[in-house]
Amino acid sequence: MIGTAGSPEGMEFVKSLGAEEAFDHTSAEYMKELKEYSPSGYSLILSMRAHTNLGKDTVLVANGGKILIVGAQGSSTIIPRRLMSKEASIQGLMTWNFTEAETKQFVDFISEKLKTEKIIPCVEKKYKLSDAKDAHVHINRNAASKGKVLLEPWSS
Repeated sequence: MIGTAGSPEGMEFVKSLGAEEAFDHTSAEYMKELKEYSPSGYSLILSMRAHTNLGKDTVLVANGGKILIVGAQGSSTIIPRRLMSKEASIQGLMTWNFTEAETKQFVDFISEKLKTEKIIPCVEKKYKLSDAKDAHVHINRNAASKGKVLLEPWSS
């Protein structure tokens, strides 16, 4: 597994989470480095910013690979033939579309991983629910974040 970040500190953070390697997505050599690291492409790409990266993802996905969109803030343009030639696919994911059974399965899976510390949440900053506007501004101004921003509804 590899990851990307927009700063040397971010790249170290990505590695500390278990990535074998981290690449700087602000570098002019970014795409070249990713292609050299895995010449056959990547079997699964989690696209956190599909509005800016989806076109690049279609270049990097392997034959038969999948791009899973888990974040996007706008539209994106791709060249469909890149997917067709690789028989690759794109899938979007929004957890609020889960059925009740899928939600239970997902929550049980994540809960077990949290209990056994197989996954450890990374929280960058916490805001009171009444400060939700500030949290939104923080997210939009801090592309080089190192974790989630949480709203605490129980804070006063």
